[in-house]
Formats: sequence, C-alpha cells, structure tokens
Amino acid sequence: WRLIEHGISQEDAGPCTIYLADVIMRALKESTGKASQIMQWFKDSADCVVRRVVGMDGARKEPTTQTVELISPSGFPMVQPYWKSRRVAINTLAGVMNVHVPDETGVVDPVESVRGIAPNTIHMFDAALLHRTAAQCGMMKVSLVPIHDDFNSHLCSMDTLGQVNRASFIS
Repeated sequence: WRLIEHGISQEDAGPCTIYLADVIMRALKESTGKASQIMQWFKDSADCVVRRVVGMDGARKEPTTQTVELISPSGFPMVQPYWKSRRVAINTLAGVMNVHVPDETGVVDPVESVRGIAPNTIHMFDAALLHRTAAQCGMMKVSLVPIHDDFNSHLCSMDTLGQVNRASFIS
C-alpha cells in the first residue's frame, strides 16, 4: 500500500513489490556472505531429505514421509514434523475458525520443511547452549534465569555466568 500512496498504480504495485523483494534478498545475501551460504546449504540438505533427491542429475522422486531430523550438540533430537495439511473451516458462535488438519497420506510438506530448517537449526543451537550453560551453572551452584535466549543471574554471579556461557559455547 505504501507504493500506491507514492503514486504507483495498483496494477504496477505487485510487480514492483516482487522486484523490490528480490533486490533486498540479493543485498542481504551479499552482505551476510558465509551465513547466507550456510543457510542455503541447510535448505538444500532439507530439500534432499524431504524430496529424496537421487543421482548426480538431481532427479526427484515424489515427496516422502521422511521428516528432517537432527541431533543437537547437547544430544536432543530436533524433528521438523511439517506434514501436508488441508484447511477446514468450522462455524462457531464466535465466527468461522480455520483449522489445519494433517493430510491422511502422512506426506511431508517440502516447502515448509525447507523454509523452517535454517531458523529451527539456529533455535536448536541456542537451546543446546542454554542446556549446557544451565547444567554447568547447576553443578557450580550459580543461579541462572534464562529468558528466551538471554541469560541472567545474581549480580555477584555474572562474571562466572559469562565464563560458563562462553565455555559452553566453545564446547
């Protein structure tokens, strides 16, 4: 709508938006370098798992029931159960509710699996760091208050917490 406010016609706004999104994504990839390459590697790997890419020609089979699964550095499994689903509208007294119901075939949604792998991997590493830091703090009797991906402690324990956190990250 901002484009329309600046005099771009409704007809031209869609193609302009697509062009701008492409320019921004290319700029992000250029400015983040290796991080973008690593993210693309994860996406390509997830795509291979859920579509079963075979052979050097990259021939694809049908989407499978195989989910993307990783083991975190602290030993916990990360499973992406993105199943194909269908939307069902349910009429209620409060209005219409749309509910996503898993497809009966049990086929994995390849688009969602590929889209989710990079952020889920980052969350997996964050959780592994929290797990290791919490375990070490527990052994050292250092109070720990984790809030999302932030670590807090009593003021007199902050130096120790920082050392534990850095050591946990490296390990």
